[in-house]
Amino acid sequence: STVGLPAQIRRLAREKLAIALAVSLHAPNDALRRQLMPRAQASIDEALTLLKDIWSDRSRPVRVMAAQMLYKFGDKPGVHEEYRRLVTDNDDYVRVLAALRWSRIGTKEALGVLMDYLESDLDWDRRKAFDVLRKLSGDGFGYIPAAKASRNRVAIGKFKDWLAKQPAKRPPATAPDDSDSME
Repeated sequence: STVGLPAQIRRLAREKLAIALAVSLHAPNDALRRQLMPRAQASIDEALTLLKDIWSDRSRPVRVMAAQMLYKFGDKPGVHEEYRRLVTDNDDYVRVLAALRWSRIGTKEALGVLMDYLESDLDWDRRKAFDVLRKLSGDGFGYIPAAKASRNRVAIGKFKDWLAKQPAKRPPATAPDDSDSME
């Protein structure tokens, strides 16, 4: 758990055991987090740094976990930096999952990355990107996820026009679901 033993968690990570790490944030800032969890020794930024160190492991399961969990840390420079790295990963699933989860933070940059998946050759990528963008925009703009990008040019243009009108930062997604996971 990231409640507050960073040194011990780093030591455990070096053991290369097949274990899971629970991310215990419980609050959007350190003051409230310490009030709710008095034993929390590590700050949210320290927990993010710790996880960044652990995520330097290049195994696919670790990168998938990073893509799934980072958005929970909120709108922080370190989160955006890691998502920028993950959306350029060599594994398509890691890239798409990172784009989907990054979009939950609500930045225009993240939505732009997700928008690119409307033109993917992979049906799953197009469907997942479309589902998120349709929810956020309130309109599907005539986009057909089962069709290739060439048939969706007009709709993609409308999504791009919608994105251009958005503020640099939108409110984050309120009730994230895990429908972007393959499990």
